[in-house]
Amino acid sequence: MPAKKSQQANGCRHRFPEKYYEALFAIQKSACALCGKRVTKNTRSIDHKIPCSKGGSDRLTNLQLVHRGCNSSKGTSSQAAAKKRLQPKRKTPKRQAGTYIGNIRLT
Repeated sequence: MPAKKSQQANGCRHRFPEKYYEALFAIQKSACALCGKRVTKNTRSIDHKIPCSKGGSDRLTNLQLVHRGCNSSKGTSSQAAAKKRLQPKRKTPKRQAGTYIGNIRLT
């Protein structure tokens, strides 16, 4: 029997019922699991923490609420790798020439 249109061959869904979104909105307090910004009904998407291609399931414990853009940039990478890519890079201050102990400049 072929898989339904809304499911892949491995059983993972392409579309989720509204109750999944409502549960994730409540659990995550409307925050994107990847960038931390507020997710709205127009920008929402459900992402698998462990991708279906790597053995993940459609159980609520494996799902997270994210922005569509964050979800597409994550692809099939792990959540940790995606968070690292999505977070802004911190600039390290340039030190002046001299002798330092820790962050204290001696000369």
